[in-house]
Amino acid sequence: MIQRLRVFFISALVVLAPAYSQAQPVNTNTQVLVSIKPLALIYAALTAPQAPAANILVPADANLHDFSLSIRQLDTVSKADLIFWLGPKTEPYLAELAQRFKQSDQQWVLLQDQMHGWLEPDVAAEIAITMAQALVQRYPAHKSQIEQRLVDFQRSIHTLETTWQGRFASLSDTPFLLGHSAFEHLTHELGLTGAVEYQGSHSHGHAPTGMQAMLSAQKRIAAGEIRCAVEEPDVDFSRLQQRFSQLRIVRLSPMAADTQVTAGGYVDYLDSALAGLYQCLTGQSAANKSTMEQ
Repeated sequence: MIQRLRVFFISALVVLAPAYSQAQPVNTNTQVLVSIKPLALIYAALTAPQAPAANILVPADANLHDFSLSIRQLDTVSKADLIFWLGPKTEPYLAELAQRFKQSDQQWVLLQDQMHGWLEPDVAAEIAITMAQALVQRYPAHKSQIEQRLVDFQRSIHTLETTWQGRFASLSDTPFLLGHSAFEHLTHELGLTGAVEYQGSHSHGHAPTGMQAMLSAQKRIAAGEIRCAVEEPDVDFSRLQQRFSQLRIVRLSPMAADTQVTAGGYVDYLDSALAGLYQCLTGQSAANKSTMEQ
């Protein structure tokens, strides 16, 4: 998958390549806006340190399922020159603005309209391709640098994915609780097929898990079959842990709340999250930085 994406990227850049190559500095006054923090991590992987930093529109502790823009955020959108967003299905609060500013000088770049898709390495690679194409179009003299950063990013997430697939291989059927579906596709992609939904009434717009299914999960916890539960900032399993003290809990953030925005931030974010999940599943720590040292 990664190799196919890399070939697609290179061929796409040929189409975008300018007819001239004289040096031109990056306009540091460009107002770059990304809708969510994980997109800022991918943007940072593709851009030079002197490039304009990406402003983040949606707070990392927000719930995209019921989010609405404030007056200040509307003003931030109106002042941006280059906007990276996920799309109307994932971010309906931006859809009307995208249409309203369609004829303006703003450049709106639709990336991947899939809820939580940014958590999947293959989807993140596709997001990076689209983002890189937009950056080359704006900064054509920096095509080769952007292309190299994209290849480096793809290589890093490919290494991350294959490393964790290997680590999780012996845990493929191990059951664990998910209070929200954000990490379901990622864990399944890495070979973990034992996810058990345990969603309460405040379930991010999803239908809550039925009572019978919850009782069944609790019996499996009591029997020692389920030993791990995945929390998110607004998904709390502390009461369940009070009843079943053997239940290990890991808290993961779909919006990368605790990750610094750096060139390696996206890979660090997923690597750290997967190391936490591994420890939750096994009771043993994993050297999460080893993926970057191979």
